Amino acid sequence: MADDLVLIPLPPLGTLELPRSVFERHLRRSDPIAAPVSARDAVDLLTADEAARRFSIPKTRLLEKARQSAIPHRRIGRYVRFSPGDLAGYLARSSAIAVRSIGRA
Repeated sequence: MADDLVLIPLPPLGTLELPRSVFERHLRRSDPIAAPVSARDAVDLLTADEAARRFSIPKTRLLEKARQSAIPHRRIGRYVRFSPGDLAGYLARSSAIAVRSIGRA
């Protein structure tokens, strides 16, 4: 039974016990929140208002997509921040998909 658990020490709190399947599932996840931030991007992180203005996207749509983990973002406590490079890449990919979809219609 002990082989089915992963023990993660969390000093001074104690030890976190996770079923191996849960631990491995979270290791495989591609989570945009956990994406590394370059030094340049760390300085240039945008608030939702700034990102919405810069990319001409409604702020509510931007935050909705972030909640759905559909758009790259970073959480800093209760604050949500966006990297200009990540957003530009996301918008380029999503517009390419939209153009392909329109072309097939």
